[in-house]
Amino acid sequence: MGERTVCLAQADDWLNEYETDESAFKSKGWLKQAATEKQLQYLPPEFRQDYGLTRYRASALMTFGFNKREIRQLVGRASPGIGRAA
Repeated sequence: MGERTVCLAQADDWLNEYETDESAFKSKGWLKQAATEKQLQYLPPEFRQDYGLTRYRASALMTFGFNKREIRQLVGRASPGIGRAA
């Protein structure tokens, strides 16, 4: 939470601590590969028609969808009023 530069620095620190060479290589490959049928099953219908959807973006959308409630709760506690609009 904070300004964009601070948030990006925090994200970079997290990646440096937790991401392995193997996971980075896998993520890079997913930037160009099409989403899998299994991924599409877990996404809302509007994303299933996006033929440019990559595995990486599908994975990010799924992760957000699975954790949406908790994310909203955390945002709401940190800054009341912000988490209610989404």
